[in-house]
Amino acid sequence: MTTFPHRKPLYFIGHEPDPVDLARLLPLWPHELTDMSRAGRTRRCALLQRALRQERQRGLGGDWTYDLGRHAALRRHYERELAELQALRQAPGPARVPQPCRSRTSERV
Repeated sequence: MTTFPHRKPLYFIGHEPDPVDLARLLPLWPHELTDMSRAGRTRRCALLQRALRQERQRGLGGDWTYDLGRHAALRRHYERELAELQALRQAPGPARVPQPCRSRTSERV
């Protein structure tokens, strides 16, 4: 088998997934692509997971519409979105100022 060391496989092209690629993979509106909130990222992760599952089923079933490049791109985007969502969940939120405790007896006076 001949290998070409200077050529990378199709699924390694474009190390950093960009929103243009994501728009080609999923039916998303532009405002959904730029939504970096926790809810927006959760929605994109769910859509990517569903699309990845469907693509995997196409591959396992031997469907002629299966595309290895699409499968790899979906996987790459899913892993990136999931990592960013987990980082967002672990990030400390705004500092909460503790409220003073008020007892019911102090309110009655």
